Amino acid sequence: MPVSFSTCIRAAEAAQALQARAAPTSAGIGFLQSAAFSCALFLAFLSETVYTCCMDFFNEPVGIFSVILTVALVAPFLADKLGIPIIASMTLAGIVLGPELLGVLDATMFLQFMASLGTAYVFFISGTESRVQLSPVSGGKSLLFGAITFTLPMLAGFAFGRLAFGMGLAPSLLLGAFFASSGHFRLPLLFRKDVLAHPSARAGKEGAGIARILSMLLLLFFNIVIPGQPLGSSIQHMIFTLVYLALIVAAVPIIARAVFRKIKADSSLGTTFILLVMFAASFGALLAGTPTYFGAFAAGLALAPVIDASRGASSKLDFIGETMFLPFLLIFLGISADFSSTAPLSQILILIVGSVLFGLGSKIAAALTAGKILRYSRTDTILLLSYSASFASFSLVFASVATSSGLFSKPLLSGAIILVMVSSSLASLMARHSGSLIDAEDHQEAAGGSKVQPERILVALSKPATANRLVELACMAAQSSRRLLFPLAVITDTTGDIEARNAAETMLSAAVMRADASRTAVLPMTRTSVNPAEGILAAAQEANADTIVIGWNKAPRLSNAFFGSVIEQTVNASSQMVVIARAMDGFTASHMVLVAPPLCDRHPGFSQAISFITAVAEKSRAKVHLATLSGHAAALGTVLNSKGLKIERPAMEIPAWKDFSQLMKKLPAGTKQFVLLSARPSEPSWHPALEKLPHIIGEAFPDADLLMLYFSNAGMIPLDTSQAENSAAEQQESAAVASVPNLASEALALMHNAINQGRVRVSMEHTAISDSIFELVASAFPYDRSFTGKMSSRLVEILQRQPIEMSPGVLLVHERIPSISESIVCMGSSRNGLRISSLDQPIHIVVLIFVPEEQIPEKHLALLGKIAYLFNEKKLGEHLIAADTPEEVLAKLQ
Repeated sequence: MPVSFSTCIRAAEAAQALQARAAPTSAGIGFLQSAAFSCALFLAFLSETVYTCCMDFFNEPVGIFSVILTVALVAPFLADKLGIPIIASMTLAGIVLGPELLGVLDATMFLQFMASLGTAYVFFISGTESRVQLSPVSGGKSLLFGAITFTLPMLAGFAFGRLAFGMGLAPSLLLGAFFASSGHFRLPLLFRKDVLAHPSARAGKEGAGIARILSMLLLLFFNIVIPGQPLGSSIQHMIFTLVYLALIVAAVPIIARAVFRKIKADSSLGTTFILLVMFAASFGALLAGTPTYFGAFAAGLALAPVIDASRGASSKLDFIGETMFLPFLLIFLGISADFSSTAPLSQILILIVGSVLFGLGSKIAAALTAGKILRYSRTDTILLLSYSASFASFSLVFASVATSSGLFSKPLLSGAIILVMVSSSLASLMARHSGSLIDAEDHQEAAGGSKVQPERILVALSKPATANRLVELACMAAQSSRRLLFPLAVITDTTGDIEARNAAETMLSAAVMRADASRTAVLPMTRTSVNPAEGILAAAQEANADTIVIGWNKAPRLSNAFFGSVIEQTVNASSQMVVIARAMDGFTASHMVLVAPPLCDRHPGFSQAISFITAVAEKSRAKVHLATLSGHAAALGTVLNSKGLKIERPAMEIPAWKDFSQLMKKLPAGTKQFVLLSARPSEPSWHPALEKLPHIIGEAFPDADLLMLYFSNAGMIPLDTSQAENSAAEQQESAAVASVPNLASEALALMHNAINQGRVRVSMEHTAISDSIFELVASAFPYDRSFTGKMSSRLVEILQRQPIEMSPGVLLVHERIPSISESIVCMGSSRNGLRISSLDQPIHIVVLIFVPEEQIPEKHLALLGKIAYLFNEKKLGEHLIAADTPEEVLAKLQ
């Protein structure tokens, strides 16, 4: 801080008095001394003026914002240079800018207000990160690690507080809860798919979440049960808190799902709703007599499934938090650090060093202990530590709330800040180390020369009744031998409902069978998203798809799509070509009516759309008739013929789109299918009257197939996309192609194992489907009759509700079971046939597949690919019906 102006004047006067009493000097020297004193006075005055102006500026909201956002901009570069996480660099910046060093910022009311918003945000995000889903298979491991990673730090903190500083019972227990509160899941490496697929990843993440929830409850308890307060008042507060928690957990998810199903996929309304819930829950907690931070934490727990499933809203929320809430909070905490408090320096050093040793040491001990009990490898144990050892923003606000409640002292908060900075740096190093150990894939550089971009068609499946037709359409449209098909099922139930997941896998199973029968490489996908459109868009980006196919029952109305449908949201927010299909008859009509608006041939996505239509027309052998406005038929016909689409003459023309009903009279005789070339609003070939055509055609021809093609915004997907996207695309393609040579041997091994285990039954004499199912289930679980009876009843119920025919007369049933570790395949054949009420033809072959509860869908669907190969290539169905013994089937397959 500069010397004040009055102080400089007094110093100058004292210097002049000394000069007067001193020996006389020359006149020149006296003049120089006077000049020096004048300069000193001027510089002091200028320094104080500049400092006062700067301090006034920095105390204004705009000045504080400028400083904070500057730190938020510089902190990532500082973190990279120092090799520390951003949270540590921002907190360090707060210490430097605070009164302890530069004195640029102080804990003003405005800064405290913004920090309080940041506190609510951190507790909310911590609630979303603490979501725990205990499955029958991995839930025990998560509970074990959660208990260990909470108990050991809890005991270490309690002993440290009691023995080293003589703290009371409540502060010592709270210090232990602070040590147990670590667990930071926002390190990028911990989100990698190969890391998340590791057996220790879920145990580490959920175990740390359990420890965090227990720490939160302990903090809440000591904030409600205040010493000296009547017991009845504390019990009343606890009851209000529990009631409020139940209300949040019950009501918020229901409201959130209703909102997210209505808003547009690329809308910011989702983020606005999340922020509203966060702050409203905090305010509601205040009205209920509960700390506001608990309301934010409870809201985070309740909204966790919705946020996980909504990538757009979560990314916008992260942006707001990382550029606004967190910088204010972390810098404020750095400013609040008091390293010059009245405590002795030796005690402060012991506190800081002890916090690091006991806090990190107990977390390391917990990871090592859990890893040994669970028999994890060194890599898995390091991964456990990576998920649980980082004392990040939640631990900071935990210590801050404890300090403001009088349970922690100022030096203890300073020690907590140092612990967070050290541990976050260590956890970042551990995460990088575990990531390098897990990363076993050999990333090969692409060879020189041009490559042909494969066709990558994503098919969004939502209804079993139309799923097969959509897959058939995609297979018809794929022209290249390097085509890749991505059937997608979006699960909108984010609560982890087994029924929703099974229904999605049922549709994907049928899609795999259909694609395999047409010899199309298929890579099924599942996504969980409250908003189906958002799940489709995220999957299309991940698959690097150039085309999205969606089924529809009602035509979209894009011009008024604010709270739009799935189709409208997908069309408006995507850059790929979107094909909206009403597939009624499998595109087998003899005539295709192509409705093309003027200027559509100038769209950059026109060529891609025509290639799609040409492939469908060739496969269905339909004659193509052009319908357009008067005066444009000749030019459009020439362009279409040059693109390889043969147009029948003459073309059909109408004066205006409102006269489209006149065109109905000109349509050729025979079965018809309609294709509408469309554009998104604001594009040159778009016209509002075009949006009415699907309704007109649907009413006039209710049984006709109809396609609406929305052009790609950039034509075909560029060949020179980012290196990461090309790498992911090539890996997917090579995985699909590389699996073909081994498919035959793996499929035969699968059949050989099933027959040897007695799970293939031929010539079954049952007349009821329930008896046949019971026999097949019993072959898989021969020693558990009770389970066999219950599972048989469940499978029969599924069959009656939603049967899957792999091909005519071949029925597929699959179910997830928590008690098995490997997939089980059972097959049975009946020459007389088995009747199911929902199917017109009898069933002659039943295929049962039992899948482990935790098996990823891709592995399960790869198994279906092997079974499809046996039926399509090896004629397994014929062999099962003709054979008298299972061994005959195996002999014919070989």
